[in-house]
Amino acid sequence: MAYETYLTYAAYVADTFVRRARDSLLAGPTPSALLGGCVKRLVALLGCLLLAGSLVAPPAAAAVGGVRLKLSFGWCESACEIRITITNNSRYAIDWVGGTCRLTVNGRYVGKGAVYLGSIKRGHSRSSTCNVVDSRLEDAWWEYDSGEAAFATHATVKAIPHFRYRR
Repeated sequence: MAYETYLTYAAYVADTFVRRARDSLLAGPTPSALLGGCVKRLVALLGCLLLAGSLVAPPAAAAVGGVRLKLSFGWCESACEIRITITNNSRYAIDWVGGTCRLTVNGRYVGKGAVYLGSIKRGHSRSSTCNVVDSRLEDAWWEYDSGEAAFATHATVKAIPHFRYRR
């Protein structure tokens, strides 16, 4: 079988060792292969245990990449509003999402704010705002207002989904 038909590499390795151990048992043990057969059985057992461990992984480990972020700017003068939309593409419900947003103007860091969203069902999305209020942002705005500098904003958001495993 090809590797693509297995869920994980550990499953592929475990199945390969199990098949080799089974084939050696069907062929019958030879005196020189008795020790090798025991080692193969031990390796097959360890491979099966690894496979079982990968199949019962918690949902947080399996669905970390299932969140999509979209950013847009609201008003931005002495304070900036960053609109955040988070879509849950994972197979599990998210208990809550939290993180920080970081704002730079003209390549200069001017402040950060907090992001908090409640629970998100699978396949749904929620929106929130992150407000950045800082004296550095106000200074950058006054430089733009007086014509001394541009006001090129760039925001980054680190949002961490927190899953709660429910049985």
